[in-house]
Amino acid sequence: MEDLIDIQGLDHIGIWPLAWGWWLIITLVMVGFGLALFYTLKRWRYRKSWQYTAFVRLQDIQQQISDSAAKTVLQNLSVELRKIAMLTTKRDQCAGLIGMQWLRWLHDHDPLGFNWVDNGRVLVEAQYMPQSVSSDPKQLNRLVEAAKGWVQRC
Repeated sequence: MEDLIDIQGLDHIGIWPLAWGWWLIITLVMVGFGLALFYTLKRWRYRKSWQYTAFVRLQDIQQQISDSAAKTVLQNLSVELRKIAMLTTKRDQCAGLIGMQWLRWLHDHDPLGFNWVDNGRVLVEAQYMPQSVSSDPKQLNRLVEAAKGWVQRC
């Protein structure tokens, strides 16, 4: 029995250094986490911006087209256009404009080039409309879509 040698186990194998496969998995997880964080922060910043608020208000106005009187929709749209104009340019350039001057200013400064002079005349005339007068929903929808395009473009 003296000739027998004890069987010894293998030395403990450490977890470090990791094999290249583990490094690949760790890298993919970190890149995925970084992308998720980036897009989450981007979305959070957009939700805090004036563009998001204006876009939501314009969507609400677009839903009012079928529910509310045309005069109310046009007044709300006009107010929202003023806000958008003052947020995208200097206040003193657009705040005091009325009538056709206002429509020309909108036409000149709209990034999509929508023809506000021809299509937006109803915005100027809305304040003089009786409450019961109805307007073409397609025209109102076109105006709201043009305003939404302006917000998206900024």
